Amino acid sequence: MHAKLPQPLITPYSMLPEEVKSALAGKEVLDFGLNVEPDNFEFGHDCCTSPNSLVMAYAFAVAASGRAKKLFMAGFDGYEGEDPRNLEMNQVVKLYQRSSSNTPLIAITPTRYDVEKTSVYGLVS
Repeated sequence: MHAKLPQPLITPYSMLPEEVKSALAGKEVLDFGLNVEPDNFEFGHDCCTSPNSLVMAYAFAVAASGRAKKLFMAGFDGYEGEDPRNLEMNQVVKLYQRSSSNTPLIAITPTRYDVEKTSVYGLVS
C-alpha cells in the first residue's frame, strides 16, 4: 500500500525485515532510526530514542527531530472507559512533554490525554 502513495515514508528502515524492504523497492524512504529505552525520549538528526515503539511516540520524535514549531493532534481521542491503553498513551505524552527538545502538543479535537486543547476554529489567526 505505502509503495503506491506519492509521499515519502519515514520509518526505521534499517530495522525492517528484508521482505518489507523488498516491498518498498522504488519508494522514497527516509530512514529514521529507533532505539527503545524505557522512560527516555531523545531526538537526533536521523534517529531517536523512545520509551516504546508505539507509532504515536515515533511520530512525536520525528516532529521534534525535524524541529516542528507545534504538533497539532487530531483523532487522538483515547480509549473508552478505564482502558489501560489510555494510561500507556498518556505516559508517552507526559514523558514527551518533559523532554528538553519537545515540540508543543495541541489537541484540536476532543482527547482524554493531558495536552493543551483548543478548537480547530481557534487556530484562525
